[in-house]
Amino acid sequence: MWGERYESGLPVTRVEFELHREVLRQFGVSTPEEVLGVSGSLWHYLTHDWLTHRNPCADETKSRWPISEQWRTVQRAGMSEHSVGITRAYNAKQSGVLENMMPSLVGQLANFGALTNCESGIDLIPTLERHLQDFSRSSGRAMASRIAEKRQKHGLS
Repeated sequence: MWGERYESGLPVTRVEFELHREVLRQFGVSTPEEVLGVSGSLWHYLTHDWLTHRNPCADETKSRWPISEQWRTVQRAGMSEHSVGITRAYNAKQSGVLENMMPSLVGQLANFGALTNCESGIDLIPTLERHLQDFSRSSGRAMASRIAEKRQKHGLS
């Protein structure tokens, strides 16, 4: 909404997002009233996490390029002034990655269970936890650190 701040003759940038019902369900909203209730949080997510405009620089990793001043103006639009953020489950992406990962993971876990005398998944969990802790100590790197690194790699942090 331009309100009283609009000055005739100045350039205008229009930013528009289309969110389908499935996406809104992933945000946990389904009625127009609920969407309006979280519009600031949605705007914040869309303009900070989902889409950005960046200025190219020497860094080859585009996600580290600085955000353009024009985009910072978009991010500061009125709807996001008091937003607290919203978490979106990346169901489609995550389920596809997990589906591809499961055959090798299950195979590795079955090998681990056989080598550690586990007889079921219930036996496997505490045994795996002990071995993970031992490995973290011997490698000098906590599992939480490894998980955080992978979470960032997959864009989940």
